[in-house]
Amino acid sequence: MYRNDIFFGGVRDAQFNNSIIEETYGEGRIEDVPAMAQRYPPFNEYWAEKVADVEKVDVPTYVVGSWTNPVHSRGTSWAWERLRTEHRWLRVHNTMEWPDYYSDEAVYDLRRFFDRYLKGIENDWESTPRVRLSVLDPGGKDSINKAYSEFPLPTTQYRPLYLDGAKGGLSSDLPSQESSVRYSSDDGASIVHFTHTFEEDTEVIGHVSLRLWVEVDGHNDADLHVWLRKFDAKGGPLTHFVLPFPELVQKGIKSVAKLKPVQARMPGGALYGGPWGKQKVALRALDPERSTPGQPFHKNDRVRTGRARSDRSGRHLVVADEYAFPQGRAVPSPDRRLQHARGLPARNSRGTEREPRNTHSSYWGAVRFAPPAPVLPIGRSRRGYW
Repeated sequence: MYRNDIFFGGVRDAQFNNSIIEETYGEGRIEDVPAMAQRYPPFNEYWAEKVADVEKVDVPTYVVGSWTNPVHSRGTSWAWERLRTEHRWLRVHNTMEWPDYYSDEAVYDLRRFFDRYLKGIENDWESTPRVRLSVLDPGGKDSINKAYSEFPLPTTQYRPLYLDGAKGGLSSDLPSQESSVRYSSDDGASIVHFTHTFEEDTEVIGHVSLRLWVEVDGHNDADLHVWLRKFDAKGGPLTHFVLPFPELVQKGIKSVAKLKPVQARMPGGALYGGPWGKQKVALRALDPERSTPGQPFHKNDRVRTGRARSDRSGRHLVVADEYAFPQGRAVPSPDRRLQHARGLPARNSRGTEREPRNTHSSYWGAVRFAPPAPVLPIGRSRRGYW
């Protein structure tokens, strides 16, 4: 709850929990988690007791998730990677959870699992691939139920890409000169972006992390937001349509705009622009024992304020996808993946933090992508859905 929902990246945002309290309740009492988030911003015993001890699960487990849900995706991946039971399976679909769970294919699949382990029926469930993933290809065709032996993929190779502030790009070579880029956190149009063009067909499946060096003018802390997006060869953004309704796709973006009232009440919404991450600089301290190259693990137990310019040690680590946001995305060679970072002013809502208004300077480090090896060809992408 703390790391994957209310304090994702150490930034307090309890809007989802607040809506549950206001709209989904019974006749009894309910815990006021948004109020507790205001009382206990750092991770402490209150939050620790809400962390499931997944390692103790010793029964057959069938885990289902998606790349696109802003509440459940991170926790699903986190739990799967910590399961110790020998009998475990993972399936990641390419839509929203509700249409998937009630589809004929998903119901049949789940019944086979229950028949095997609740009724003892020998139905060859064990031959089901341990991991089945969907690889999203906005502007093209998604790959569904691709079989793998494990997740993260055993063939993962972490490839560093260095941010070049002078050119606004990402490169496999370390820039020869230091550069910085500035943006204003209270201006919605003020962003910092970097573009990388893939020279060969690539699938990015797994966790992505980002390291930044930042300086804040006029304040001692900042909330950093990062978004990874895919663009076509002409520079147009490509968006994944989460709801499996082709007729809406065919009607174009004007029809999608009509979904706005529905989106506000639907986990994951109707559209998915790409994986995103955020990090409060004051809670940047890492747990070296639990951190990996693709998944930095922040302690979130104490606040470290002060001007980042005086600390260039590389400890200002920002999670960017799924971070470390999990993702599965196809990037045909003529297309691009755009990464941009910015500070976002928080919305006025109970339990949601408002970021101080200031200007951020970012000193660029390395962003790590985790594509599988060998690189898999996936074909070229069309203009997009619209």
